[in-house]
Amino acid sequence: MKKAFTLFELVISLILSGIILTILSKPLWEFYQLNNKNLKTKELIINTHLTLLKIEKLFQSCANINIIDDNLIHCFLKDDLLTLEDKNTHLLNSTLILENNTTLYSPKSDLQTQLQNRKALYKDEQNIIYGLSNNKIQKIFILSENNLSSSFIGNFIPISAELNFTFKDDQIYYEIKPRFNDELKQSAILAKNISFFKIQNSKLKICMKNQKQEYCLEKRLFL
Repeated sequence: MKKAFTLFELVISLILSGIILTILSKPLWEFYQLNNKNLKTKELIINTHLTLLKIEKLFQSCANINIIDDNLIHCFLKDDLLTLEDKNTHLLNSTLILENNTTLYSPKSDLQTQLQNRKALYKDEQNIIYGLSNNKIQKIFILSENNLSSSFIGNFIPISAELNFTFKDDQIYYEIKPRFNDELKQSAILAKNISFFKIQNSKLKICMKNQKQEYCLEKRLFL
């Protein structure tokens, strides 16, 4: 017949268990802290890479980038004009040619479809295309598919919106104004926890931080 634990043996067992837990708790806590730090470091690195790629992609869609100062960057968002042919998407050449003030040369362009899409998207009945020509925004009035009116002729880059980037309070904000219309203007935070943001000599440098760490990336932009 087995004997039950006495109270003394139970107390001794609890004391020994407490000592063992005390000995093991420090390395376990240090392991947890180290693992948690590594996870936060990896998260910071990933977020910095993703943020840089997101900003780079936006800049690649820009024309006439103007770095006003370290905290403000202005550009125009290009309108790349996609067309669908045989269920395949084709990108038109980014520079169109206004052969005269009534004729538009745009290879493979279904201009009528593009205009209908813009009417639905912007609720615009004016049929205006905005173009960047000689660093100036020009208006091209589409009277019909084969009847245009403008005050200039020559090459231009189709523009869909005005875009501003602002860096302040450890955050990057963007403001977009489609078709240069204040009523359509939108603004939001593009990235948070930014400790450094600068474009110089075609290089973009960005640093992100968490509570105790900072990670920086620098990349040359091909714009």
